Amino acid sequence: MSKIKNKYIIIFVMTIVIAMSLIHNVYAAGSFTVKTSVSSVSSKGSFKVTVTAKNAAGQFKATVSNGSGGSTFWLDNSSTTFNITAGSEGTVKVTVTAVDVSDTDTEKSITGSKSVSVSIKSSSKNTNTQTDTNKNTNTNTNTQEETLSKDNTLSSLTVSEGTLSPKFSASITKYSVDVSGDTSSITLSAKAKDAKAKVTGIGKKTLKIGKNSFDIKCTAENGGVKTYTIEVNVDETPVVYTTYHDQKLGVVRNLENIGVPASFEKTSVKLDNQEITAYHSNQMNKTIVYMVDEDNHKNFYLYEDGQLVSLFKPITLLGRNVYQIDVNENDIQKEYMIFKELTIDKNQLMGWTYEDPSLSQYSLIIVMNEQGEKVIYQYEKSEDSLQLYLDPDLFVKEEAPNYKYLFMGVSGLLLVVCLGLIVYIQRYKHKSIASIKAYYDSGLIGYELKS
Repeated sequence: MSKIKNKYIIIFVMTIVIAMSLIHNVYAAGSFTVKTSVSSVSSKGSFKVTVTAKNAAGQFKATVSNGSGGSTFWLDNSSTTFNITAGSEGTVKVTVTAVDVSDTDTEKSITGSKSVSVSIKSSSKNTNTQTDTNKNTNTNTNTQEETLSKDNTLSSLTVSEGTLSPKFSASITKYSVDVSGDTSSITLSAKAKDAKAKVTGIGKKTLKIGKNSFDIKCTAENGGVKTYTIEVNVDETPVVYTTYHDQKLGVVRNLENIGVPASFEKTSVKLDNQEITAYHSNQMNKTIVYMVDEDNHKNFYLYEDGQLVSLFKPITLLGRNVYQIDVNENDIQKEYMIFKELTIDKNQLMGWTYEDPSLSQYSLIIVMNEQGEKVIYQYEKSEDSLQLYLDPDLFVKEEAPNYKYLFMGVSGLLLVVCLGLIVYIQRYKHKSIASIKAYYDSGLIGYELKS
């Protein structure tokens, strides 16, 4: 009886184990793996990559960096192997990406990519040879590698313009060179210590204003690479100057990454009879140039009729994109207001505040909007708010013609004309009365004589 009982217990346990195994297999998440046949390969040599899909089916794509042989393929709980050809030096990287793959059990999408890398050994006489498990081949390869030179240092490094800083040393890999602003090119020369090493990156190089970075690489016989970097700084001192508000401004020559405002496109204009780079916006109907002052502060300036007319500095005021321009005390004429420097949203600009302490939290500023129009904003300090100022009696003078004096002049002229007419009428009236009286007097006299 006990034997029968033990038999049923064993069958029950085995059934549970098998069921759990089946459940595990049913709910195992879909995935894929990528493996290579080797860890290193000769220059231009080939090796195999195997991709295996587990509980997954769909399209995969293999891409190769520093080599060739990538492809697109389909797997359905299966594997595939393909050949990859390595580059000449460095490391070849193979990346397999799940393009349109899903879990075969749950049909959920499987995404992501997996990569494998294989180092590239130095070139040898036996090229395009795949490393295998043959012990004799491995022994011959290792012996050959050990005999290749590892020296990847330079014995000399020179430049045709300027002076290297610091002075050249084989162990120092970063240098700088300063050259004058009119230098348009430089020639880099270098030699390797080992005659079997190769040097690349030398020769004549074109320069731009500002910083120029060049890499010179020394590759040893065994494939090891050392990089020497030279940063050539071309003097940015302006060659075109102008005077603006008694201040000397120079035209900035290095215009990379200066943040040209939206809607402005590159053009050219003449400043002090010299052609310079400028930017024009059809939307705003404005032209700007980029200048630097004697304190090395750089800003855009509005350009009109061959000269600078105002600062044009892009700023953000409480979420509004506007341009700070030059203003003067007479641009706003309102009693009991003081012209002074204000700070709004971390920007310093000139504006007007009220003398009355009870209105001290209010101020007025003039800026240019993105349509090229001058506008007046009222700033309220306690709530840090900004809104358009719409006082009809207050606006920028140049945009609001003053008809007061014209009216006074016309009124004065009419008054003079009226007075003249009154005098003329009075004189004419007196003259006419005198003439009539004289006429009748003369007639009476004649009558009397006849009598």
